[in-house]
Amino acid sequence: MEKPRSVAVDEQGSIYVLSGKGTWRFELLKYSNRGRFIGILNKDLLKYWATDLKKYNAQKRELLEKTVYAQTLVFGADGNIYALGDDIGGEPGMVSVIKLNDGKSLRSFSLIKGGKANRLMLRDIAVDGKSNIYVTNYNEAPVQKYSSKGDFIMSIGEKGRGRGKLMSPAGIAVNKKTGDIYVSDLYVTRPMEIDLPQVGVKIFDKNGKYKGKLGNEFIRIKSFFPPIITFFWQNTLGYPESLAVSDDGYVYVLSKFFGPRVTKFAPNGWYVKEWGRAGSGPGEFNAPEAICTDKHGNIYVADTGNDRVQKFDANGAFLMEIR
Repeated sequence: MEKPRSVAVDEQGSIYVLSGKGTWRFELLKYSNRGRFIGILNKDLLKYWATDLKKYNAQKRELLEKTVYAQTLVFGADGNIYALGDDIGGEPGMVSVIKLNDGKSLRSFSLIKGGKANRLMLRDIAVDGKSNIYVTNYNEAPVQKYSSKGDFIMSIGEKGRGRGKLMSPAGIAVNKKTGDIYVSDLYVTRPMEIDLPQVGVKIFDKNGKYKGKLGNEFIRIKSFFPPIITFFWQNTLGYPESLAVSDDGYVYVLSKFFGPRVTKFAPNGWYVKEWGRAGSGPGEFNAPEAICTDKHGNIYVADTGNDRVQKFDANGAFLMEIR
């Protein structure tokens, strides 16, 4: 495993890791639920990778034309992997639906054909209980929703600062039971700006209506017995790169920089706990880029700088590492 960029877990507990240094060459690795390496799912793609399709026969060309050079991935309700990335020509906004048994693409489509955004600089992908697709866009139209076939449904949020607005949207996750959408914003107030910190996680309902946020709390209750209360208004989530929502509605926010850690919130938005720090030991992180959960509530973190995936239970106890 080298520089894992994304991680996902299926219903059987098998672990899938997107590994690779660059956008143009990656490996989709599969591991058992105990962390045993099973194989590389996209071997055919790696074998036939090239930019000149004319050199290849029809079968190999078809494989390449359906390929997305993935940046991040997530599981859909249909049991397939949805990978977000670029096409072979470097065009962004491509989604590939990948079969688990052989790693081949069932279909690929471009998201540029619909929606409000004329420019795409996509960061993350999420899928709801009906396999609708949600992506975060650094340019205009911060969040866009599509059907599982790539048909545009709606745009969520506005570019800007304030309630329901997003400046630098990055991670996204969907509560598959309620349909609530969680989006992290990485925008840090500039030195000459008089404004409250924008960094945090915005919450929208299934219809795209703004509901609230996580992070940047004014009051945080750390303990009831004995009572420990902190008062502040500042960035409490560091650099929220990736998000995950467990089946029971808990929200996990992964900070990549400024104190890499996992922060856990209850379904009602209350802060629960956090764990992690910079380093290379168990429970420590080096520029982690992705987080996900399994059906048992376990947490998986793509610890990118340490070339591994770490597994924790729902309370943050370290369980194992995968390399």
